[in-house]
Amino acid sequence: MTRGGYWLADDAGVVNQAITRLEIQTDKEQAFVDEKNVTYPEKVTLKWLYQHAPVSSWEWLAGIIISVFALGIAFSETPLYKSLKVEKENVIIESKKN
Repeated sequence: MTRGGYWLADDAGVVNQAITRLEIQTDKEQAFVDEKNVTYPEKVTLKWLYQHAPVSSWEWLAGIIISVFALGIAFSETPLYKSLKVEKENVIIESKKN
């Protein structure tokens, strides 16, 4: 049977796809609600963080630590740092003389 050039079976397929998408969304929403109901301990320990924090959080943390370390090394090679280091050494030497 046709209705306006479309097969009714095509309409049924579209309805099935919509129902499937809604079912998937409700499963995802339920998983999100379950994640939000995490009971927090009195003290947040590394063990608790290891068990509950996603891997992406640990990757971000490692990336930030490595970036800060690399920036520190790069800054130690700048003329500004070298001049600050020399000034500090001069202040220490003067304080020892007095």
